[in-house]
Amino acid sequence: MFDPQNISSLAGRNKRKEACQSIFNILLEKGAREERKIWNIFLHLQSYKPKLKDTLDKICYDVEEEDENTDTKMLLDFASCTDVQLHRVIDLHRQELEMSIEDHAEDVSKLINEANVFTEAETEEIRKLLGHNRRKEVSQFIVNTLLEKGSREQRPIWRTFLVWKISKPQLNAALCEIHYIDQKKDAELMHKFDLCQRNRTMSVKTAGTERFRRCFIDEKYTNIMIVSPPRGKKLMENELRVRGREREELQKAISKNDLEEIQLSQLMRSRSSKKECSDITFVIGPTGIGKSTMLQKIIHDWSIGEIYQQFKFVFPFKLRELISIGEETCLNALILHSFPYLENQLEYVWSEPRNILFIFDDFHEIQPTIDFTNVEGDTDPQNQCVHPGCYRKVSDLLLWLLKGQLLKGCSMLVTSRPWNLERLPKANINRTAEILGFNFNETTQFVQRYVGDGHCAAQILKSIENDEMLHALCFNPRFCTVLCSLGAAMPPLVGSAQVFSSYITCLLEGCGYAAKDLWNELLKFGELAYEGICNNVVVFQEGQLKRHHLLNSIFSPVIMMQIPDKDRDSFVFAFTHSDLQGFFAAIMKIRSATRDNHIRLLQDWQKCADDRFLVVSLFLVALSSRHPVYVLDTRLNDLPDEIHSLTSNWLKENGKQLEDKMQHERSQRIL
Repeated sequence: MFDPQNISSLAGRNKRKEACQSIFNILLEKGAREERKIWNIFLHLQSYKPKLKDTLDKICYDVEEEDENTDTKMLLDFASCTDVQLHRVIDLHRQELEMSIEDHAEDVSKLINEANVFTEAETEEIRKLLGHNRRKEVSQFIVNTLLEKGSREQRPIWRTFLVWKISKPQLNAALCEIHYIDQKKDAELMHKFDLCQRNRTMSVKTAGTERFRRCFIDEKYTNIMIVSPPRGKKLMENELRVRGREREELQKAISKNDLEEIQLSQLMRSRSSKKECSDITFVIGPTGIGKSTMLQKIIHDWSIGEIYQQFKFVFPFKLRELISIGEETCLNALILHSFPYLENQLEYVWSEPRNILFIFDDFHEIQPTIDFTNVEGDTDPQNQCVHPGCYRKVSDLLLWLLKGQLLKGCSMLVTSRPWNLERLPKANINRTAEILGFNFNETTQFVQRYVGDGHCAAQILKSIENDEMLHALCFNPRFCTVLCSLGAAMPPLVGSAQVFSSYITCLLEGCGYAAKDLWNELLKFGELAYEGICNNVVVFQEGQLKRHHLLNSIFSPVIMMQIPDKDRDSFVFAFTHSDLQGFFAAIMKIRSATRDNHIRLLQDWQKCADDRFLVVSLFLVALSSRHPVYVLDTRLNDLPDEIHSLTSNWLKENGKQLEDKMQHERSQRIL
């Protein structure tokens, strides 16, 4: 294990201190198996070496102190951790390590040379990068190279960090992970490592192509505005009647005066007390507003130790996947299906429910068939579910979790579309929040991060700035994604119609539609939309949806939203944006367009005293062009050439008159 001659030589020359340092340094370079043998020798010697016994007693006392984080303690835990554990810690905290190495690039490079852990070519690469002061690339190269090597090369670097006591908070997180390794803690570390690996990257579509690329979520994620409580009918109706920059200003006033804006780290309570009460937070938002990406960011940040460290285990589930399970199951089976490495640790996992956070995405997927308002549930003991091993339907497991009787004291973070809200559980919910999406600054940041190419991003942002209809929906991350994926080469107005149709296609693709029924469904939404525009209505009653057979349509939850009407203790409905209402009305009208009624309709809309027909007019003109516009595989504007020509001529004749009539700058800019 050691070089006896060298150590004997040092001892023979009375260089006892150097001999001791040599033994300890070599000890820390060995694997866990050799290190344990040395510690066993020390423990054996203590019986007749009083001074050694006193030292070991002090070390053992220090290890038992839970709140003390001494260097000795870290070194002991470092020596006992396995090679697999060490590799997990390095990979989990690679970003923190890179930051620390970047600050000490020269010192780490010198250490690598002295330790002779890298090849000559690798050392030369580090020297070249340092020569050009590319410190960040040096740190990335060192960590990547270390991860490719075995623990024998990794351990000297770690030992040096421990001895240096670098006062870098990012590095301390990684060192503390080593400090807390044991069998149970290893399960926690393994789970964090697994979730970090699953959530550290996201798929991004390359602008103007059908190709996707993987990017780190920290590099691409853009913050979204979250408020609590959700907006009611009055606030929502006011917001739907304004667009673009006016909407943004109204949102700022609302969040400042009427609602509380909250951060990702504030969605769940800090569990300071040991009281066994469940903490449940519901977050609602329309399709594409960023619910799932928000959850991915939360899971990733928890896994690297940035938020919600009161939880030892976080278990995320997508409800669409859970409801596909036909037979009865139990919580144990659900956990092991997704996290099989916890098979021998379930007893420990369930031992303290207050340390567990369940995350359920897309709660609306399970709502239509289950009424969760019955929080009392079935009182028959044979049907109750109070243990993770109880076999029940997935919906029953969720109900008992929400009741707080299965794993009493655990926490839940749940997302849902604003649909079937009357079925949401009324009891035990501590907070209900709503995602509003981006403001324009965040839209700019999103486009720049998503596209990457500065010139292309600038063109897209210019299109948004100059087109109020594009600007109107850029608070929605999904809409921004569609816009970025199409690229910047879009003709004005017609390009807006194409973006909207691509956005609607994106919304409808996951609904499981039948192609033969698509037109009928689109026309139903168009009829409701046009009825609202004619009557200057943006908020609809339940009876209106029933009359158009839309209340149970598979498309309704992605095209419309349900809004609480607190004055009547009921719910009303609206399109997710008023411009979508105009687009669906235009789809309905273009379907029935003829030579005579098409121009007459535009003339009638022009005579209206207000601008309620403005958006539907512009979309109708756009759909009347020869440029094909599709929703899914259905072309919306397969029209006779005569209608194309008539519309073009009408616009030339009436364009100036329309511009003079429109007093608002935004209306003129749209035209």
